[in-house]
Amino acid sequence: MESRPTLAGHCRGHRAGGIFVIGWQAEDGEPLIRQVLLCTSGIVVCHAYKLRMDLVRKNNQAMAARAASILPFHPAKTAADRAQWTRIGVLESRWARRSSLSIRPFFEMISAAYGYGPDGYEYEMISSPAGLEEAAVRLSHHEKLRILYLGCHGDHSGALVMHGGETLSPRALAQLLSRCGPSLRGIYLGACFAGRRRVAREIFAHCPRLQWVAGYANSIDFLDSSALDILFFNRWLESKLMGLARLRETVDRLKPVVSGLLKKNEGGLGFRVFVRSPSGAIDLLRA
Repeated sequence: MESRPTLAGHCRGHRAGGIFVIGWQAEDGEPLIRQVLLCTSGIVVCHAYKLRMDLVRKNNQAMAARAASILPFHPAKTAADRAQWTRIGVLESRWARRSSLSIRPFFEMISAAYGYGPDGYEYEMISSPAGLEEAAVRLSHHEKLRILYLGCHGDHSGALVMHGGETLSPRALAQLLSRCGPSLRGIYLGACFAGRRRVAREIFAHCPRLQWVAGYANSIDFLDSSALDILFFNRWLESKLMGLARLRETVDRLKPVVSGLLKKNEGGLGFRVFVRSPSGAIDLLRA
């Protein structure tokens, strides 16, 4: 059993190449090194490693360098590395007037976990339909996005609700997306009630290049849905396939892990992943 870090001198921190490494003593006296990915909002994600005593005895710089060499991921540093980015764009509206709650730290984590550093994706805040349109069109054309994640509130009609109170109907959203760049292939709607078949049909009808639409059919809890978002994008980035084959592999690997969260009833989130079909849209999770 390892002990929790304390403030009584057992904890030492070192930064190396964007990774913050903390060492402290376990109950058995053996030193531990923890890697901590620091996110801008203060959320951290840790992995623990037991190292030999000689590592801890070395000076801080050598200790950090040695620890970083065995960690499972490293932030990208070069332009070439940055070019191999996630190709995910995140547009998020503020969730509450006096709250800094954000999906951003979760995307920082998944980006860094795959070696792109915490900024291997595009992120912008939006507060109105006009702001959403400007950012979506600009980023999709200039940054060659493959996936656009929209995070905001939603209402029972399937409309997106911005922080300022303005709404964006499914048809208005579809018309907006029709002006996005040709590289865009998937839309992920991180909003209550937006992941419904009629919303997907509307988007497919206006956006012939889009291959899939994902989202939540129910009212959703922020943390539960964020956990599912991470699981989805983790499996997406793990896949070596391309196009719809990549999406199908992502969905197939997601099903057994989060079957409870996928349910439409019984407290589930009603998560859906739609692709085109002769009837307009078919849900891969229930195909």
